[in-house]
Amino acid sequence: MNDDSEKVVASREILQVQHIVSALEDFDEVREAQVFQVGSDSSERLVALLVPVSETIAFSMLRRHLHEVSSEVPVPAELIIVDSIDKNTSLSERLNMYDKFFKQESAYVKSCNAIEAYLVRLWGELLPVGRISVTDDFFALGGHSLLVAEMHFMIERDMGIYMNFELMLRTSVLSDLAQIITQMKHESKL
Repeated sequence: MNDDSEKVVASREILQVQHIVSALEDFDEVREAQVFQVGSDSSERLVALLVPVSETIAFSMLRRHLHEVSSEVPVPAELIIVDSIDKNTSLSERLNMYDKFFKQESAYVKSCNAIEAYLVRLWGELLPVGRISVTDDFFALGGHSLLVAEMHFMIERDMGIYMNFELMLRTSVLSDLAQIITQMKHESKL
C-alpha cells in the first residue's frame, strides 16, 4: 500500500468510529461513548466504553438501536460500562482499561445446556452487563427485586412451570437457578 491509500483507509476507519460513537450517543440511555479496536487480524473487534445516563443500559435495546440506525454501523463486539470517559486518553490507556475489565471478566463460564443459555439471554435483556457467566449472581450484576418479578413472570411463561417467587429471590446464581428450573420441568413431566 502506498501512503495515499493508507491515508484513505485510516480516514475511513476514523469516520466509521465517529459514526458508531454518534449512533451510540443518540441512544437515550448513553451519555457518552468511546469506540476503539482491540486484537489483530482475525481476532480484531470493536469495543465501546459507555457512560450511562442513569445506572443501567439495556444492551439488547442498544444493539437493536444500532441496527435500526443503519445497517452500515457495525455493532461493537463488547460493550463496557464505565463511570466516565476522558476524551484525551491515548489508545494505550484505553487498551489498559480494556485489559483491566477483561481480567475482571476472566472467570467467565459459558452455558452448557438450553436452560442456562435461555437464562443468559434473559439476564442479558434485564441487566446492564456485557457478558454473563453461569457463575454470575443476579444481584451482584445489578439486579433487584423488581427485575426478579419480571424475570419470574418470563420464566413461568417461557418454561411452562410454576415457580415460587421467594425461591427465585433466594436463588440468585444463574447455574443454581437453571438447576432448579431443570428439576421443576422434569417433575412436571412425571
